[in-house]
Amino acid sequence: MPPSKKDDIAAEKKKKDDQQALQLAELEALKLQQQRLKAALPVAPAVTTVVEAEKDEVDAILKAYNDQFSQAGKDGKDRIYNKGYGEPTRHADGTLMLPFPSQKAANAFFTEQAKLGLKFIVVDHTHKTVMAYSDGSGMLIQNKDGKSLEAVQKEIMRDSSPSPSPSPSPK
Repeated sequence: MPPSKKDDIAAEKKKKDDQQALQLAELEALKLQQQRLKAALPVAPAVTTVVEAEKDEVDAILKAYNDQFSQAGKDGKDRIYNKGYGEPTRHADGTLMLPFPSQKAANAFFTEQAKLGLKFIVVDHTHKTVMAYSDGSGMLIQNKDGKSLEAVQKEIMRDSSPSPSPSPSPK
């Protein structure tokens, strides 16, 4: 017996419902893909700092930055950085460029590094001004006085030079 008109209408309705369900599923998949792509887009850092320090301190700061703000890629070599952070750049002069999503994030990171007793100077890459520094005392010193890089370098060097031993008094 051939299908009735009622059967044809029901089959047509089911076909339309299946097509709509498929279209909705495809739309959801596209939205999810768009969200993933948006999340993967690099965000330009709000603050890029240049760190000046001895090699050991630069190495420790670089390791802490990578440990806190990135994960190793699938190949184990490339690193994937958290949103707003990025690939550090080590310059030939020994300085280290680190991008941060905000001034607050940079301050929090460098405060932790200062607490470890590291000596370093943080320079705002854009304005070429000293933002803060650590003289190894465990505190991050904000450069509210507007000291020049040279003045801060001298201050840190002065603090790190051994104090002269008292000379024996003549008898």
